[in-house]
Amino acid sequence: MSNNNGLIVPNQEQDSEPEKDTEDDNSTSSSPPLPLCSPDFGSDFANNIQGAEGPSISPVEPRSPSLGNFNLGPVLGEGAFGKVFLAEHKNTKELCAIKALKKEEILKRGNLDSVFKEKEILQRVSSTEHPFLVSMHGTFQTESHLFCVMEYLPGGDMYEIVTSVELQEPEVMFYTACVVLGLEALHHLGIVHRDIKLENLLLDRDGYLKIVDFGLSKDRFGYSDRTNTMCGTKAYIAPEIFLKHGYGMAVDWWALGITTYIMLMCEVSTIPILSTYIGESLGFILKHISWECCFAKEIMIHFFSYLSTTKTRLS
Repeated sequence: MSNNNGLIVPNQEQDSEPEKDTEDDNSTSSSPPLPLCSPDFGSDFANNIQGAEGPSISPVEPRSPSLGNFNLGPVLGEGAFGKVFLAEHKNTKELCAIKALKKEEILKRGNLDSVFKEKEILQRVSSTEHPFLVSMHGTFQTESHLFCVMEYLPGGDMYEIVTSVELQEPEVMFYTACVVLGLEALHHLGIVHRDIKLENLLLDRDGYLKIVDFGLSKDRFGYSDRTNTMCGTKAYIAPEIFLKHGYGMAVDWWALGITTYIMLMCEVSTIPILSTYIGESLGFILKHISWECCFAKEIMIHFFSYLSTTKTRLS
């Protein structure tokens, strides 16, 4: 393993850093090693399928990439299944983020379906090239890892921003508008995110916010559809999720409202307070508090007039 300007250059006959981590884990596990399969991992990678799934959609590499195409840099983050590395494409010198997921951990935790569901969603999202949604450049695999080559967003997440600077109202309006447009595009694709929060909003090199992390997202979901799965981050979860009567895409807008409030207050200590508040008081609030209509009568007159004349049903 050689070093080039702070980036780890994987040798031809030597595993990269992600492979070393997996070897250590495998030494204490009774799980059999998974076979080396197609360069671009598919939903049945454990069944030793043959042949690539298809060309990458990446501007970084026109065909399915491999680990040898990149110089690996420092770790950007860690999760339950592996790590995210800063990487540089050897030919184009483009920076990207490579997510290395351990196959053994995925199978051990029974998360195979969710991993490939997220990949499918990322492929659909990336095909739109939407300016406020993160892009996935491609995927590949080794015997022990799945790899996702992601767009690199160097500005950090909004949690870091809120803890370091006091945002002004125009800035909060700008960032909120970015998320609104991103959510609008997601919902148009039939995808509900279900985990909008500060940590899942990252800044690109130009200072625009992008929505990331589709691990809890649900696709093929219509505006009038409902689901009952309890998921999300506690402080941001909408009341209808707790009610367990079914919820729709509106839960993303609730989470954005919480996010906007925290950005305006510039105080992340609100998050654990909200979590406690929701856990202890939500049931009482839902049962005992109601809100009177606060719209001006003039607005309501125009609103009902519009509803009575429009031919398009509002979802």
